Amino acid sequence: MKGKKIDEEAARFATIDRGKDHWWLLVRAWRKNGSSRLLAYEQIPTFERLKAALELYEIQPQFTLQDCGFEKQKVLQECADNGWIAVHGLPNIDSVVYVVKDRYGKKIREERRLYSNFEYLALEQGKSARLMNLCSQRLEDICHHFRSGAGALWEIPHDIGDIYLNQLVREGPGRSVRYQNGKHGSQMARGHQKPAQLGLRDIPDQCGFGCRADRRIELTRRAVYGVRKI
Repeated sequence: MKGKKIDEEAARFATIDRGKDHWWLLVRAWRKNGSSRLLAYEQIPTFERLKAALELYEIQPQFTLQDCGFEKQKVLQECADNGWIAVHGLPNIDSVVYVVKDRYGKKIREERRLYSNFEYLALEQGKSARLMNLCSQRLEDICHHFRSGAGALWEIPHDIGDIYLNQLVREGPGRSVRYQNGKHGSQMARGHQKPAQLGLRDIPDQCGFGCRADRRIELTRRAVYGVRKI
């Protein structure tokens, strides 16, 4: 069954990228120690089949994120109707400042996070959509760290196919970039015809969970950035 949990699973996320006449869906399950396993990556032709796939993989609405960079109003409406979260990448933003307060509302400290608090955007019929902004470049750096094998175990199925692998390698080595706070970092080079935006597909859930696998993990024959296949 698609909804069957992996070993020591803590949560699973779905991230959706809307195309002109289709949707890209990625599902990844996470363990508490930061490791994860890819469960699905596919192009879906209709919204009805997209919802059926989310039900098949037993994804909870609050763990479903959709990129609103294309056809924003339609994405916001879909998120409002289904309880999903709309996400939007902020280029060259190093972090978002979050003020931590005590129960009396007094400021305790500031934290820097890779995501914003929710914005609630009013729509028709009294509905509202939740929007979360992401520091996409920093999250892409984290994703590259996972792919390199330097981070927690980042598992993909042995039969995942070339489409997923190709969109990974099209995020090549980067160039130097200066963030708005004056700090410097690296920015990945992007392919011109990538089938999906990796930064907002396999990335929002990097903030969440991870893993320790109790089964044998094999290195992919393609040796794609150290990604390990199961």
